[in-house]
Order: sequence, then C-alpha cells, then structure tokens
Amino acid sequence: MGTQYEASVGINLGASTGTVIEHNEISYVTYSGISEYSSDLEHTLIRYNNIHHVMTLLDDGGGIYAVSNLTGNFISENYVHDIVGSPWRVFSSWVSGIYLDAASTLITVSNNVVENNDIGLSLHRAFDNTMVNYTYDVRENISRNTFLSDDTFDPSAVKANAGIESAYQDILSGGPAP
Repeated sequence: MGTQYEASVGINLGASTGTVIEHNEISYVTYSGISEYSSDLEHTLIRYNNIHHVMTLLDDGGGIYAVSNLTGNFISENYVHDIVGSPWRVFSSWVSGIYLDAASTLITVSNNVVENNDIGLSLHRAFDNTMVNYTYDVRENISRNTFLSDDTFDPSAVKANAGIESAYQDILSGGPAP
C-alpha cells in the first residue's frame, strides 16, 4: 500500500481511548511505523512491537511518531531499529526511532530498545513527557521533559519479546496464522 500512497504508515491511530497496539512487526513502509495523531487519543498502550526499516521515502517521522496532547499514553518495551533517512528526504535529520512532535505532552516512554537510527529520540516542541530508562541520543527539549532510571531494564528481554508472538511466526513467511 505504501508504494501507492507514499505517506502511508504501518499503523495509524487517532480519536480513540484505551487502544492497545502490541506484538506487531512493522517494516519497509515509506513513512512512520506507528503514528498517533489526535488530541482525542487517550490511554493508549504501544508495546512489544518490532519496528525497523521504516521511513524509506519520506522524512519528519519515525518508528513511533506522536503528535498532540496524549494524556495517559505509554510507549513501552518496543524494539525500534535500523531507521535511517531516505536519500529523497527533504529535511536532513528529522528521522527518529521515537519522535514526539508538536506539543506532544503527557506521554510515558519507557524501556524501549532504540538502536541503529539516525536519531534515537526527537522531542520537537514536546514537553511534560516522562522517559524511563532512556539510554540513546536525544534531540531538542531535554530540559522540558523528565528522564528517570531504575534497575528494571533488560534490553535483551525487550528484543526477545518484541514483534510477532511465537504462535504466529509462520505468517512472517506467508503461511497461515494458527
């Protein structure tokens, strides 16, 4: 679909409450992997996803992209990797593993593994968010957000648990889901 509609995302979410997005593998889309974009979006949980090789054409997005006041939203225990800017992009650097954009507030980002990306985390005009066990590079607004650490973070467990669950692994090779 992304080859016909170049601004397509893997999962696009808006105007919902209590949505859980988990155990997906999202790859090879032209824009963001998962996008949250509405101020009517509350109490969403994005976890256990394996997101890689997205942003293959466009820019100003990321593996997980959020924009707006997203009260009570959690981005947790995702494996976001291998996201680099396309040679066709307009901006030189707005391609991130996780990207909180344009007044994104009240989001908790915790225990994600973000690696091999142009930028680990972009906080573009984002404030009053909480990052827990965040160990990768950050762009913008660090002082307007809270960064916490504890001893619970296990990157290898996050990688092992992210993506399609073992009972459904055959769909990755085109087989039927059980």
